[in-house]
Amino acid sequence: MRVLLTAFACNPNQGSEPGIGWGWVVALSQSCQLTVLTTTCNRPELEQALHAYPELSIEFIYLDVWPGVARLNRRGRGKLGVVFRLLLWQFRVKQFLTDLVKKQKFDILHHLTLGAFRMPFSVAGHGVPSVVGPVGGCEEFPEPLLPKSPKVRQKERLRNWLNRLHTRYGIGMSRYRKVDLVVSCTKEMAEAFARCQVSSPVMPNIGLPDRQPDPVSKRFEGEALRLLFVGNLVYWKGLELALLALQQMPEQVTLTLVGDGGDRLDVEADIHRLGLNDRVDLRGAVPRVDLLEMYDQFDVFLFPSLHDSGGMAVIEAMCAGLPVVCLDAGGPGISVNNDCGTVVSLGSKDEVVLGLSNAIQNYLDDPVLRERHGRAAVQRVNEAYLWPKNAQKMVQWYEELQR
Repeated sequence: MRVLLTAFACNPNQGSEPGIGWGWVVALSQSCQLTVLTTTCNRPELEQALHAYPELSIEFIYLDVWPGVARLNRRGRGKLGVVFRLLLWQFRVKQFLTDLVKKQKFDILHHLTLGAFRMPFSVAGHGVPSVVGPVGGCEEFPEPLLPKSPKVRQKERLRNWLNRLHTRYGIGMSRYRKVDLVVSCTKEMAEAFARCQVSSPVMPNIGLPDRQPDPVSKRFEGEALRLLFVGNLVYWKGLELALLALQQMPEQVTLTLVGDGGDRLDVEADIHRLGLNDRVDLRGAVPRVDLLEMYDQFDVFLFPSLHDSGGMAVIEAMCAGLPVVCLDAGGPGISVNNDCGTVVSLGSKDEVVLGLSNAIQNYLDDPVLRERHGRAAVQRVNEAYLWPKNAQKMVQWYEELQR
């Protein structure tokens, strides 16, 4: 099949959405003749990757808005700058596709990134079967779990309100009814689409390229339990909840935080306020090569994020044989099950902190449980989070649209 992907974010040297875009492109190229529309800022890394891996047969078309907007985006690097540039880019993509499908035959037009459901796309309405997703981003920040900061509460309430305009009142959702296939990456997103009369199967938006081997036994000498968190140090990652749960644990339970972010000072203040200075190690940002080696040094991965649609660090930790403690929210809530970790139900702050601390206590008390869940975590990744498997399923959906 000839498939055209629109991937605003697609870069082999970056994480998050650019890495997701690249992962899908490489996996789908094994089964499809791919043309990928992306931005010029990705060009150096993509051309380098194609040179390093000549077996990849992918045609990239680089589009961008006028140079002034690209420079503004690079200078500000803020979310508003990215969204503004994306809006203009999709407008140009719409015009470009209108002309392109008259000159070339495509079997599928697929919008891949950005994958937030409120973001625009341009693949519908060209007389070619269209696909959007996997998309997410509708997950709300539960009101009982909002931190005390007035600024944060105002920001998250605004985000919740904007999401509800779409998911509860249907504003802007009719465009998805013009798409032949919409794929969700979280159960919350699929439920929101269902309320708007859009059928949407669920598929992860993250993955790994190769099958993972069985983990080496993680039984360590001593009675310590080493917890690990990897991610941006921002409030919606649930770091306050993690620290409150740690405070209830015996002193032999420690937590290492890997990452940096805009709320680092608040995290440091919480660590000091809760008397956890000797039990929390703030490592800061760590190069990816070093990070992948770090997972083997820990016992349990703690990731109480409130609205991650994916959570790449979660499946990386699972690959290393770490059981995961997370919340029943967003991507981690479907990545982890109670055979390979502990999924804590949402509720009041006290209930969530108790659920996290109970999960940690169980792993502290039972090393055999840690090892069993760690092995099941690797199996879970091999079953549901390998790019080749998910690309094969996507191609099956493509084929169904051709019938």
